[in-house]
Amino acid sequence: RNGHIEGAAVRKLDSPGGARDGVLKADLQRGLHVRAAGRKPSPGSPGTPEKAMSNDTTTDDEQRLAHLPVSIFSTVMGLSGFAIAWQKAHAALAAPALIWQLLASFATAVFVALLALYGLKLLRHFPEVAKEWNHPVRVSFFPTISISLLLLAVAWLELAPQASFILLIAGATIHLAFTLAILSSW
Repeated sequence: RNGHIEGAAVRKLDSPGGARDGVLKADLQRGLHVRAAGRKPSPGSPGTPEKAMSNDTTTDDEQRLAHLPVSIFSTVMGLSGFAIAWQKAHAALAAPALIWQLLASFATAVFVALLALYGLKLLRHFPEVAKEWNHPVRVSFFPTISISLLLLAVAWLELAPQASFILLIAGATIHLAFTLAILSSW
């Protein structure tokens, strides 16, 4: 089965317009033969992504940043919900409070890191952010940012009520803005 797929890729390269130059075709074929033999190509060898991207002007990190999806903020939603569940377990079952506090701290750190990364994406790769905003499905994930703020507000209510209130107001305001913007674009 694997050989059939690889053969199809090589046949596609042989078709008119299938490859831009003979070097790319040779590199790809070599990489496919190495994989078909059950060996892993070494990094930087012909036919590997490292070799194929080495001629590109952008770095791997820039490519990763450009393709960072806004839906990644859903991880903060999950971590915050998990922290809140442990908070309730602490109240109902006398589970250690340190668990929910560590989870809430970790969720907050992940949110700050993701916010910084997505802000960097917004600055460096605005067309990619615009593509996400104009996509009929991906646009629905922008509110994961504001929902994350709201869940963090709930998680921190017990220990830091003032900070929780600020998170609540910020999250609600941003969520209202996203809601109005998305609904008006329909």
